[in-house]
Order: sequence, then C-alpha cells, then structure tokens
Amino acid sequence: MLAWGAAAAVGVSALLLASQLAYDVLRFAGALYLVWIGLRMLWSAIRGPRHSEPAVDARADSFWAGLRQGATTNLLNPKVGAFYVAVLPQFIPTDAPALAWGVRLALER
Repeated sequence: MLAWGAAAAVGVSALLLASQLAYDVLRFAGALYLVWIGLRMLWSAIRGPRHSEPAVDARADSFWAGLRQGATTNLLNPKVGAFYVAVLPQFIPTDAPALAWGVRLALER
C-alpha cells in the first residue's frame, strides 16, 4: 500500500487519467497475474500429492517468498491502485512535499 500511496503522490494518478493505455496495461497485468495464480492452484489440485508424505518446500514457506507474493498481488491489484490513485492526491496540500504526504496518508488507515 505504501508503493501505491507513493505512486499516487508523485503523479501516477495524472498519468493513469491521461493515458487509457497505461491504465489498461495495469489492469490486464493484474488480470493475467490472478489467472496465473488460479491456474497454478488448479493444476496443483488436479495433480494431487506426489508422495505419501507431503514434501516441505522451504522456499515456498519462507518469509521472502510470502513477501514477494503479497507485494506482487497488491501491486497488480487494480482495485487497490484505483482507490489510492483516486483518493490520496486530493488530500495532499499544494505546498507540501507530495511524496512524503502520500506515504504518510498511505500509512494512516
């Protein structure tokens, strides 16, 4: 959410409003990522367990793997992006540093 808050503060909202292509690219990238996650889950369910005991994949359960997957899901979620891009810029004072205020507003829930 901090990334969307910072992006909204530095003008991504103006870019997405001005360029339908940029908004569509973001939207389709998010949709493709969600389809890929869904297909991966379906493939795993169809394939079933390969061994009698479930194998533990240390990479899949690591902190960094979870952080990477969560960040990717959040950054490619068009609803989160649309919310931050539409709402945050209107609360940033005109004479204030935009990036600092955008991050501060994103931190406050």
